[in-house]
Formats: sequence, C-alpha cells, structure tokens
Amino acid sequence: MEIVKEKVQMLRVKSKAANQITFDEDYNVPDAKPDIGRMIQNKGTVQVDEVNLNDNQAYVKAKLVVELLYVEEQEEGRICSLTASLPIEETLNLEGIESGDKMCLKWEIEDLSLHVINSRKLNIKSILSFFAVVDELVELELPTGLQPEEISMKKKVLAAIMAAAVILAGCGGNDGGTSEAPVETMSPVIVEDTPEPSPEATEEPEAEPEVEEETREGMYRSELTNEWIDEGLKNQRPIAVMVDNEKIALPHYGLTEADVVYEIMNSTLNDRITRFMVLVKDWEKIQQMGSIRSTRSTNIYLVGEWNAVLCHDGGPHFAMDLIAEKGLAA
Repeated sequence: MEIVKEKVQMLRVKSKAANQITFDEDYNVPDAKPDIGRMIQNKGTVQVDEVNLNDNQAYVKAKLVVELLYVEEQEEGRICSLTASLPIEETLNLEGIESGDKMCLKWEIEDLSLHVINSRKLNIKSILSFFAVVDELVELELPTGLQPEEISMKKKVLAAIMAAAVILAGCGGNDGGTSEAPVETMSPVIVEDTPEPSPEATEEPEAEPEVEEETREGMYRSELTNEWIDEGLKNQRPIAVMVDNEKIALPHYGLTEADVVYEIMNSTLNDRITRFMVLVKDWEKIQQMGSIRSTRSTNIYLVGEWNAVLCHDGGPHFAMDLIAEKGLAA
C-alpha cells in the first residue's frame, strides 16, 4: 500500500500578545454642555485609529470613547448626553513578526466606572485589555488515502525429485564375491496453486425487492433534518446565524427554532469562549434571534455545505478577506 498525500494551506498562529491598560482620569465637562446633576447610564467602547507593525512590535493608536446619559442640574431636569474621548498609545511585543504581516486585534473593557466630582468634572476609571494575534499561511502535506498495488497471481509448479541412494557395500572374500544393495527411488511430486474461481462462476446474491420511497402531498424531507416540511420551502436557502455564547449575551433568542446548531471555539484567547452557528430553513417563522456576533473562517467553509446565507456582524481581517475571495459579500 502507498500513502497518498496532498498539499493543503492553513493558517497558523505566528505570534500573539496581550496588554492591559488602566485609566484614572479627570474629565472637564465642555462649556457647551449643561451641568451634571445625576448620571443615568454610561457605556464605553474603543475606537482604533492606527495600527503599525514593525519587526517584533505593533504600535496601536486608539481612544477610549465613553458615552454618558445624565440629568442636568437645573430645575427643568432635562436628559442630556455627553461623549468623552481618552487617547491610547500602546506598543505590543510580538516576537517574530515583520512589516507587512496582518494582525487581528481584539479589545475588552473589563471595568468602567464614572464618578461625579462636581457638576463640571467627572472622574473616569477603566481597565482595558488588548489581545493581538498574527497568523501566517503555511503549506502542509497531509495523508488523504491509500493507493493499492497491482498484484498478479501466477501458477507455480514446484517439482521435487528425490533420487535413490545407491549404497554399495563390499564384503571381503577369497572368491572375489560381491554384495549389491537394493536401489530405492521416489516419484516426482508436483504441487500446483488451487485456481481461483472465476467471477462468472460466483453466484450473485438475489436482488432485494425495491422499497418505494414514502411521499406526502405538499411536503418534502428537509435537507437539514430529514423531517417532513412544507414543499414551498424547497428552493429557499437556509440561513446560518452567528450567535454569541458569552455570559453577558444571555439569554439566547431563537435557538429553539434551529434545525442545526454548531458550537465552535471562537478563539484560544478570552478563556476559549465558544460561539454558535445556527442554521434555520424556515427562517420566516423566527421573531427574534441573537445576540448576533462576528464570523470566523471555519464558519465560512461550513455554510457552503448547506448552501446557507451567512448572517454575522463583521469579523477579523482574514475572515472578511475570505468572504471577498469567495464572492459571498452581499
């Protein structure tokens, strides 16, 4: 047997790094904004403005954007909004990277708290983590099957001939007499391989009676579940929805309506959290589904098996490049 190998390309982690930043900043309310009386709600996000990769380092220029909803101090008590931006300049050490590599950068706000110092000044405290991964494309040879060798069987004839041994033993005597021993011979032995039965001589098994496939009027078997569903859905492509599985995303919506659910690890970072890809054929019956998250390369390959429409909220650069390459973008 010979092992058949094929060359495949895959992404491999070249380098990764994680940095944590803390903020403890005082922020003055702009003159155009009313005085702060009471805070209602706040939310933070990160806006990345620039990423530069050099040898073994990545320079990130971004800002922490904090949005605040508050009630003004005046008697009218109007609800007002305020947006504060705190600059971020961070260097990540990524051993082995070079200029021209592509990096996937993820951020997470682990803590955010705002305190009113007075009606015109806020104190902003936050803990922010950056996770960076640089992938590289490698080519590997992987076994894909076995190639059988052609073996030809030939008849072999083995002849063993044993000749008799002639033993002449002379006995001494004055009369010159002789004694002759009998000669023993063995016939040739011929050994042949037993011929294999020809295919024609092999009796074919009796064909089993064909079983008629069940049919139901106005229905067909779903290609996702093999259950009977409305025939009007036959030409409708299923959808594949990326659903978050982090604790902050609970509860899930719409998963009980799914035909097929994949649970795949999203990243080796972030505690190896998983993410769902939910396939639904009859998607018009869904009232709510989510929370919807970004996609990964694995999901892009999987939707092709089901001819499904991928529903997602963005994704890393290598996944978006793959979507563009395969012409899947809407």
